[in-house]
Amino acid sequence: MNLKHPKGLYMLSTLEACERFSFYGTGAIIVLYMISILSFNKPLASQFYGFYGGLVYLTLLDGYIADKFIGNRKSILIGGILMARGQFH
Repeated sequence: MNLKHPKGLYMLSTLEACERFSFYGTGAIIVLYMISILSFNKPLASQFYGFYGGLVYLTLLDGYIADKFIGNRKSILIGGILMARGQFH
């Protein structure tokens, strides 16, 4: 019986951890920026954070389409590169 993990599991789990850190970190920074710099009130800033979260989960459909036409491996690699570029830009 083979008890080894698939080869891509480590890359996928690392990328998922980075994605979660990016999502929650960016959300917190967006809310703080809107409240302190743009002088939004807390309910409005929270509403924008909700829109941000909703749009992120709406892109799950895009992920399905990318997996279908580009392939799992290339989709993960391209997504990771785009996410890193967005964080360091």
